[in-house]
Parts: sequence; C-alpha cells; structure tokens
Amino acid sequence: MLPSDTGVRLSSRHHITPPSQYIVYRELPKSFWAFWGADREEVTRLDAMAQAGSPVTLGSRYFSEPLWNLPAPPKQSGFITFRAWTDTEDASSGTLGSARIWLEEISSSGRVGASAGASISGPSLSIGPEVSADRDFERHWRVRVVEDPWVQISVLQAELVLDHLRLLANEYQDGALQPHRGIWELPDDTLTYFIDRPLEDVFLTHQLQPEEPLTIAVRVQDRHDLKAAICLRVQNLEDGSVTTTPPIFLTHFRDRLFASDLTIETFRQEARDLLLMLEAERLDVERLSRRLNQDVQETWNQLVDAAEEFGADSVGAAALFVAENTPALA
Repeated sequence: MLPSDTGVRLSSRHHITPPSQYIVYRELPKSFWAFWGADREEVTRLDAMAQAGSPVTLGSRYFSEPLWNLPAPPKQSGFITFRAWTDTEDASSGTLGSARIWLEEISSSGRVGASAGASISGPSLSIGPEVSADRDFERHWRVRVVEDPWVQISVLQAELVLDHLRLLANEYQDGALQPHRGIWELPDDTLTYFIDRPLEDVFLTHQLQPEEPLTIAVRVQDRHDLKAAICLRVQNLEDGSVTTTPPIFLTHFRDRLFASDLTIETFRQEARDLLLMLEAERLDVERLSRRLNQDVQETWNQLVDAAEEFGADSVGAAALFVAENTPALA
C-alpha cells in the first residue's frame, strides 16, 4: 500500500510482441462482483516506451509514460487497489494499493491461500472475548501509517455494515460503472446478516507510530443461531479519514462459526455452481474433472479460485457450506 498521489511507473520485459500501452484497472470490492458482473474496471491507459538509449530487440524492457499518480481511495473504505496489464496481455503487475491507513490482514487461518503462520509483535489490541480456535472466529489485522496520529478502532455490525456497503457502492458508481440496485434490493436471507450484533459496541483509541505497527484481533464466540456481518474500522482522529475492512459474514454451521467474504446469494453463480458440483461428486476432484471434461489441475485451480472468492478456509468447507445452504434459496 502507498499513499494516494504517489507517482508510479510500470515496467516490463521479455515480450514476444512489443506492447504499446499499459492498461490500468481498478479492482472492485468483492461484495459487488455479482451485481456488476465484473471484478475490475479500466481507469487509464499509459504509453509503453522502450528503455531510452537501448536498442529495441526481442525481449527489451519497456516503461510506462507518463508517470501515473495513484488516485485517492473511496472515503468509505479508505483503500483501493489497482492492477495493470500490457495491451498484448502477456504481462501484468502485482497489486498496487492506495490507502490513508494501511490495514493488513495477517491471520494464518480462515483463508484458502493463507500462509502457514503470522508473526505478531509490537503493541496489540483485542476486541471480543476469549475464543476457541476450532469453533469460534478470530482474525488479526496490522495497522500501519506514515505519520503518528491518534486513531479510534471500532467494529461495524448489523445495519451499520449494510449502510457502509451502500455508501461505498455509491462511490464506485460515480464513473463508468452503471448504477445497480442489487445492494439496495438484497435477498431476504442476505438481509438477515445485518440484524445481529455479536459484539458489544467498543471504541478504542491508540496513537500509531510509523515504526511500530499496531496489531488488532477481533474475536466472536459461536452460538447455535448466529448470523452476523462485521467490519473492522480504523479512524484517524486528526483528519477524520477512515479505513474499513471488507465485510465478514459469520454463520453457525456444523457446530462451529463459519466465516466468509460473501453470502450465498451474493456469490457469483458460476463459482457457486462449481462448488455445488464438487459436493455432488462427494468432494472427489478427479470425478469432477471427468464430468467437466478437463484435466485435474485445471479443475483444482478453478475450485481454489471459487473458494477464495467466497472467502472460505478450504475448498471442502466451501463446497459443504454452499451445498447445505443453497436449497434455502428455492
């Protein structure tokens, strides 16, 4: 993550066909993918220029012109990410992030692609009671800044999460994206996540230091009827800016708390159908690949992408949860 207005110059090399442009896309929040039918939108194009003073040969290095300044993030989320591709589609950048306060998830569990562990040092704060690792919910974030402001830490719950998503959607619809009523006309089952408040309202203050990031843990205990949505929010008390995590949807499922980035109804149909087919094949990836008439690795990659989109901690857990909860949509 970088501060907004930071100048960025893209570079690439080893092209079979020389690029003429870099196409920069804004990555859309996952909560809106199903509504807009896209996960990114084009924001700008930059000329691809061969390295000055070097002969243009096969595989030459190219740079973007002019210098591109990272746009400011939406006020509601406080961060935004971009990725760039060459117009020859043979190279892409990593994620370029713009943020006011850098809020980095560092949990070692709850994600398909999570690392084996997370080292947590420095000051820390916890929200919520002590929890069981195999039954309840716990996730950690690291907060970093380039200055030393006082900040307020809180958790959005229930209708405040829905209000946040609707305000954020408004900010994204000020450009090329067509307005979509989906976030205002959510299905009944999804709306049930915006009622419960699993945590007491807590507002914590802390003075951040650039050289000493703050670690925040949010913990929620499971209960048999729990369905809730939460977001972690950090507000800079000096300039009023906020950074808010994407929503986390919590559901009691099979005697534990299941955390996901989406509800069943806001999960894209193609990815949901793939997980349903996996469960129908009794979680046998080879059988599913034969059913789809494709190789096992391709099928597995698609399953991992689907589980990561849903935000589940494994492919199997995602398939079981989707299969057992999708009939309720009928």
